[in-house]
Formats: sequence, C-alpha cells, structure tokens
Amino acid sequence: MTDSHGLRGWDQVLITINTPPTVTISAPAGGATFNEGDWIVFLGVAVDLEDGELTTDLSWSSNRDGHIGTGGSFSRTDLSPGFHMVT
Repeated sequence: MTDSHGLRGWDQVLITINTPPTVTISAPAGGATFNEGDWIVFLGVAVDLEDGELTTDLSWSSNRDGHIGTGGSFSRTDLSPGFHMVT
C-alpha cells in the first residue's frame, strides 16, 4: 500500500493449509529379502503438522496379506512367500 506521500507499508502472515501427515518407514529396508519364517521387524513414525505425533495410529498393510500390524513397531514371522508392497 502506498500513502499520499509515496510511503509504502506492508504486512505478512504465514499460514498452513491442512498438510497431510508425514509417514516414514525405517524398517524393513526397501528391497530387503527374508527367508520364510524369519522375524521381520517393522518400524515407522507418523507426524502431522496440526495434530503432532500420530505413530500409534499407524495401520500397516501388505498387498499380499492385507492388514499386518498397527503402531510404530511390531514383528511378524508369518507373511506369505513372495513380493510384498508394504504401506
């Protein structure tokens, strides 16, 4: 804005438009290979700008076996043989 004397003034605000949570899977590593019956440790975290820590609300699934666990950490020995896309 410019006043009648040619002086300018301004203001600013920082806003956030409901960003999605950030989810990070730290284990198992992408591309890891296991033998049938091996213990597989799953570790992850979830953080949301508006709601904070959401790790306990994580729901894990495999494209082969469906729902496989909840929360930030768990282990399994009974996944089906074959490739798994874990989300």
